Amino acid sequence: MRCINANFQHVNLHKTNFVCANARETIFMNANLLSTAKFVGSNLRMVTFMDTDISIDQLHSAVSIQDAKLPSGMLGTASSLLIHGNSDCKQSVENIWKLSDSESIITVPSNNDKFH
Repeated sequence: MRCINANFQHVNLHKTNFVCANARETIFMNANLLSTAKFVGSNLRMVTFMDTDISIDQLHSAVSIQDAKLPSGMLGTASSLLIHGNSDCKQSVENIWKLSDSESIITVPSNNDKFH
């Protein structure tokens, strides 16, 4: 589903399915989400959630809430794809990082790669 820059002000979105939707820059101001609207895997970048009842679990289920205006007035941040991501230079990346998203891809340069 694609609803970029849509306007859902003062709308009842009870049980609405936004799963994997690209809802970037959409306005949900004063929308009734009732913690039942689904945002799993959605792009909610720069979305406005002011005066809504969206839950933390709904926000965490999205792919991105970067720069979203949250009900608290704060801006959302990009979530890290790594859990316990402090690297140790003497260990392999694959052995020490735990990915929070199993669909993530790790690229490991070889010693012969040139960086500019």
